[in-house]
Order: sequence, then structure tokens, then C-alpha cells
Amino acid sequence: MVTLSASSKEIKDLKGSIDLKAIITAKYDLKAKTGGILEGRLNTKATAGEDNPIPVIIENRGTATLKKITFSTEKPAGWSIAFNPETIDTLTPGAKQEVEVNIKPSRKTIAGDYAVTLKIDEESMLAYDRLDLRVTVLTPTLWGWVGVGIVVAIIAGLAIIFMRLGRR
Repeated sequence: MVTLSASSKEIKDLKGSIDLKAIITAKYDLKAKTGGILEGRLNTKATAGEDNPIPVIIENRGTATLKKITFSTEKPAGWSIAFNPETIDTLTPGAKQEVEVNIKPSRKTIAGDYAVTLKIDEESMLAYDRLDLRVTVLTPTLWGWVGVGIVVAIIAGLAIIFMRLGRR
């Protein structure tokens, strides 16, 4: 608290004072973005049935320490998404922490684009962020080789049939 006083030299009874009190409130601001080779991109590729880790950087852009930061997701059925670490106990103002997010599409996922939402919340619910990612799922290359094998077998079978039956 600060007290300001004022008085006049010319008028002796003219005096005044006021007490000023400053109340400082914290600013809560949490920001999440992809890191590593994906730096800032909101799309990634994943192989069905396999672990696909991506780094996510959590940054405290506010003036208050953030406590008990937790993660949740919105994902397609059958997918698993894990965070390492699962929670962040404290994050001081200006600090950053990298979290590894492991996205594992179901083995039965059809190749294509899917939406995944990562939600980041702080204990007081005054700071939060979300990342909406587009995940392009690729099927394992084993199925590509199986397809090539089937095509080769059909062509070989047709060639044998044409050679045996030929012109009669």
C-alpha cells in the first residue's frame, strides 16, 4: 500500500492524502504446439497397428505457475493415444515442456485421413488449449506385397492356361 499526500504552501489548512493499494492478478495462458520435425504442423502420418510418436510442446505464456496439467483426447474408436509424461505437475511462467504423444491406430483401420483432438487442461481450468490433428493412416506394407503376390499369381495362372490350351 502507498500513501500519497499533498499540501499547499499558500493555504495552510489545505492538506490531503489518499491510500493506494495495487492488486496484481495473474494471467493464465497455456499454448500447445507440435515439435521436432513436425514443428507447428497439425498433420502427421501413422501406420495402422503401430506406435507413431509425435512430440508436443506445452508452454506457459502466462504470469502464474500452472499446476497439474492433464491431457485428454477425442479419437476414432479402437485407437489408443498415450502421453509421456501423463501429467505435468507444475509449469512456471515462460517455461516449456515436451510431451511425447503416441498415436496407435487400430490394426483394422482403413487407409485415409482421420481427426484426432488433443486437449490440455490445467487444474484451475483457467488455462487450456487443444490441438486438432489430421492423421493420415497408411496400411502396413505387408498388405501391399500380398496384393502384388496375388496379381503375379493370377497373371502366371492365365499364362499357363493360354500356353496349355493355346490353339487347338
